[in-house]
Amino acid sequence: APRMSAYSTAKAGVVALSECLRSELSDGNIFVSVLCPTYVRTNIGKNTIGSENEQKYATMLADSSPISAAEVAQAALKSMAEEKLYIVLPNDARFLWRLKRFMPERYWQFVKTMTAKKIERLEESIEKSDNSS
Repeated sequence: APRMSAYSTAKAGVVALSECLRSELSDGNIFVSVLCPTYVRTNIGKNTIGSENEQKYATMLADSSPISAAEVAQAALKSMAEEKLYIVLPNDARFLWRLKRFMPERYWQFVKTMTAKKIERLEESIEKSDNSS
């Protein structure tokens, strides 16, 4: 996703490590899961490193999330008990997860379009909040 290259790179490593560990440890009846939520309602924007606009952007994305940290934890525990490898949250994110794997070109077109629209809306919100301050 745009503006998330460092996070996405690290997350890809975590996913690959989880897949390998699951394969290596499954004979010992040890199951590995990897949690892949989208934005979660937290105060992450307050601690974002970057410009003031980047902090506002991160805060708005987290604040607009349909899922709370408590809901993520509850769903993660349930999925881990079911021995699922991938825990993708919220539900609508599963569609994007599958689209990325099975139709990567369509996924990137979709993400590019949706991200541009979301960035435009967020920038308008930032501008409005700056003007009202």
